[in-house]
Amino acid sequence: ITINPPQTAIQYDQQTGQPTGEVQVDSLPVFNIFLAYRSLSDAGWSQPKNLTEDRYFNKGTHIPRIVPSLSQIPLLVLRSLAPSDWNQQSPAGRLLASAPQDFVNRIYDIPHDVSYALVSAVSSVEPTAAVSQARLTVSPTPASDQIEVACAGITSNGQLVVVNSLGQIVLERTLSPSSGVQGTMLDVHALPAGSYSIQLRVQGSVVATAPALIVR
Repeated sequence: ITINPPQTAIQYDQQTGQPTGEVQVDSLPVFNIFLAYRSLSDAGWSQPKNLTEDRYFNKGTHIPRIVPSLSQIPLLVLRSLAPSDWNQQSPAGRLLASAPQDFVNRIYDIPHDVSYALVSAVSSVEPTAAVSQARLTVSPTPASDQIEVACAGITSNGQLVVVNSLGQIVLERTLSPSSGVQGTMLDVHALPAGSYSIQLRVQGSVVATAPALIVR
């Protein structure tokens, strides 16, 4: 907000009520925070929603990583002013304390005890890989020597991993993107008997899983 012509703000001592100086005010800051969201399987973003539309003050500077809903986003908010907030010892304080409350609330105020947050702008976002249609089929099970794994719907490089009951990766293969079905043979003759989980991972995330039983 640009103030033209500039106005003079008088500083007062909070203890004595005496003027201590003057400050030329030619602008006021205005902050806008926008929120856009998307599903993990979607590359497009929703229409940005302005979170700072407020009658009196702009809302604050912190959005938590997880919010309960799009309509209930907790933000830091500067509270409205009350007559008791003004220094009654200064002429300006007495004037504002006796002013209509609706007028007082419209005065832009930045309290000295507000905590500010560092904000970094995001200019671009990498699209999320479309892996929601990935499928994984394992046969035979139980098996003793080899397991055939069929994968479909892989749109980017992935990894096929075999995980034991302790969560340890005991076997791993790299898969290339493919529009169709690709099969892979896994040699499991050296693995101990037991229950295993075969996982298809893309960009570090598990997108498909299937159980496997190895017998001896």
